Amino acid sequence: MRILKHEKRSPELLKKQFKMVMDHLVPISQNGYVSGPGFDKICREMFNTSLRASIRTRFATTSGKNDGFNNLKKQLGYKVQRIWTKEEILAHYYSIHESLGKQPTENDIIGTSLSMTTVYHHFGTHMKAVDAMFSANNIGLKAVYPPNIRLNTPEKIGEDFSKYPSLGMLEGPVCEQDLVTLWAKIHRLIGFPVLEKTHQEFPDCRATCTRGSRHTRANIEFKYLCSATFKKNRRIEAYRAKKIHFLVCWENDSIRNTEQLAQAGIEVISLKEELRKLFQNGKLS
Repeated sequence: MRILKHEKRSPELLKKQFKMVMDHLVPISQNGYVSGPGFDKICREMFNTSLRASIRTRFATTSGKNDGFNNLKKQLGYKVQRIWTKEEILAHYYSIHESLGKQPTENDIIGTSLSMTTVYHHFGTHMKAVDAMFSANNIGLKAVYPPNIRLNTPEKIGEDFSKYPSLGMLEGPVCEQDLVTLWAKIHRLIGFPVLEKTHQEFPDCRATCTRGSRHTRANIEFKYLCSATFKKNRRIEAYRAKKIHFLVCWENDSIRNTEQLAQAGIEVISLKEELRKLFQNGKLS
């Protein structure tokens, strides 16, 4: 039953098509619940278009509402998936935690009326939901990952900054965003009294410079490591064209790049080295 995307459909035809899709999906769905995305996928296979937007408005309980999809489910006797709030999810997790006497697993949740898709929508991951449940109930625990689960993106740990309490940072930079945060805290101490502009365009920053014998406006590019200077096919000519004066990085790990930049009149400033100097000279506590 192929139909055009913008073909006008009567309520009777919509009901008939809706029932065809539901009767296909319900037997293979979990606990008889059919999700909107799953419904859309089969609609496109059967009718070359989605019906959900039309159903939402055509069968809404009142004009202006978009609850027609669930409303039609009720009318035709199909199960309507419960809409969970964050608070209800946390209460549900806590009740399972109490009944099992342990941290609930995803399988423990899947066996109930709560869909993991709903959990992911509100919390991102199951483990974040567990942490939120512990916090909401003032339980001094953290979610414990099973030993067979490997984290795809382990958290990077920066250099210990406890010796620099005046910075208000626990760790040193582990990415360019952290580098810019640190720069904003110490730029005056290293010869840049005024930041005129900071943005994501090339170059990243413009500032007033009183460093050494300079007293001028300076264009500054940020890189977490000096070795990343010429990545993304950016050549030294691009730095010259934009009249870059300084490359600010966390760590100067490339002698070759430093020499090439120096030939173009660009000084590399390592904030890691600048912090060490400030601390030694008593300008940073």
